[in-house]
Amino acid sequence: MAAGASGEGQSHEASRTAFAELIRGVTESIAGRPLDKALERHLAETFPPGSATFDSIEAACRRAIA
Repeated sequence: MAAGASGEGQSHEASRTAFAELIRGVTESIAGRPLDKALERHLAETFPPGSATFDSIEAACRRAIA
């Protein structure tokens, strides 16, 4: 049982690391920008639903809450 718990912890940490890598491109692209309509447009144009980045982040979030 202890080995399984350890493996789950490593899996969780790997998931956190993978998520951080997924989100890094988004956070780098918005760093220093004000929270305004221009940012909203930038995100919608750069990472729209259906894009690889959006879909990957959405899938990771769904896995995390499943």
